[in-house]
Amino acid sequence: MPTMESTHEIKEREDGALVAYVERALGPSQVGVAMPHPAGDGWLTILWDEQAQSAEFTAHAAGSRCDEKAREAVRQLLEFHAAIIARLVAAVEK
Repeated sequence: MPTMESTHEIKEREDGALVAYVERALGPSQVGVAMPHPAGDGWLTILWDEQAQSAEFTAHAAGSRCDEKAREAVRQLLEFHAAIIARLVAAVEK
């Protein structure tokens, strides 16, 4: 039986939000999003697992949403989260 290593990627939407995807046997699944906070400066990050459970909401108020350091920080958070979920998916789907 062939096995597929689960992979992940971060894509940017037209509105500037960053979306984390994990590739699964049935196709890609979203596992997180970071978007400019609607109340002002900062970022709002929402993380969940591959079954859309265990949501976690994190507001990153440090730095302006236009600040590249703040944007890179939320990108790294999404990258880390997606990598963990990808490893879990790979282990379960073997």
